[in-house]
Amino acid sequence: MMRKNPNVCIEVDSIENGGNWRCVIIQGKFQEIKPGTSQNKIVKLLEERYSPIINSNTLLPRGLEHAPYYVEKETKAIVFRISLDKTSSKYEKQIS
Repeated sequence: MMRKNPNVCIEVDSIENGGNWRCVIIQGKFQEIKPGTSQNKIVKLLEERYSPIINSNTLLPRGLEHAPYYVEKETKAIVFRISLDKTSSKYEKQIS
């Protein structure tokens, strides 16, 4: 879908409660990173950055302590980046 129409919009929210939240909206273009040296570097950087988080036992959903760590699929992951065209943000912070 993004290969056919590379214009994308992503929203990321951080919500503490109804009076304290942040929202960032990013508009840009999808760019697929083809297999090779660049893709390998990107995947390695992501693994180094997020491996401590992924391996954290505190992040396992309750009841899934014995779930498999890896799920095998027939398809391979697509590595991509979003080149930014426009960003916007909103927030609300209650002062107590």
